[in-house]
Amino acid sequence: MDEKYKEFLEKKAEKYDKKNVTHTVKTAKNITFLCVSAFSDGRIAAIHAETYDDTALQNKFRVLPVDSLELVLKDTKKRQKRTYEKIGLTKEIMENGICDEEFCRKVSDYFIEYDGLIVGYGAKTSITQLNKLIQSSQMKCIENQYYDLMYMLKVCQEADYPDTGDTKNTKEAFKVCVHAYEKMERLELNKRGCSLNYAYYWENEHNRAVKWIICNTSLANIYYDTLRKKWGITKKEQKKANNMRIEAIDTDDIESQLFRRYHVNNLEELQKKLAQSWKTKTDRKASAC
Repeated sequence: MDEKYKEFLEKKAEKYDKKNVTHTVKTAKNITFLCVSAFSDGRIAAIHAETYDDTALQNKFRVLPVDSLELVLKDTKKRQKRTYEKIGLTKEIMENGICDEEFCRKVSDYFIEYDGLIVGYGAKTSITQLNKLIQSSQMKCIENQYYDLMYMLKVCQEADYPDTGDTKNTKEAFKVCVHAYEKMERLELNKRGCSLNYAYYWENEHNRAVKWIICNTSLANIYYDTLRKKWGITKKEQKKANNMRIEAIDTDDIESQLFRRYHVNNLEELQKKLAQSWKTKTDRKASAC
């Protein structure tokens, strides 16, 4: 696997780690919920942003936003009716939108003033699309920190908040994630110890981003993600263990048990040792076919 890709996975996991998220959210000067609509050809159609000050989080966003931005970008290209329906706009609205330069100036100025945290579904893609347009008008690009709600919801194992393209839903989904992160931190204060039975290495042949050390323990089957360098538990195993989260398990103790049992000094050495056994078994199976 490409080292840059491994580094990307590790950095992404670190960015969405509970401690990092909690710190970033609590120290943000302001939080902007961002929704960007775009056509399939990449042309931006509209933007809706809603910004809250740094006190909104402690008030669970039961306050009015300090500012908002709602713009439609002029588009005269001939498109099918269903294309407009997909983004919730009409041809007439698009034709009466503002020009590229005015759109870029207003978006650029907005995020110069509100340079805190951006939260949105596909936030990175939205910011990249906006910056590409802003750059073409030679204005200041968006440089805010951001969190992608699609990935955040995945980390928090919340599946009931699909992207509906509006800031109200985006805000509600973010509140659920913040609550989930806080719950994770509370669970870590009361970790449960357990006994390691055995461990083995496994790679998903259909997904190069899955390379795990799977541990059978007295509480549940858990895994160490060797690419993201973090512990986890699958949803299937969670259900078997009364919805136990990985934060409730003392993984530091599991690591110590692994080192003693397999006579290694760290998880990297363990990976190499178990991966060799896995490769030998895999090669043996392949030659037998």
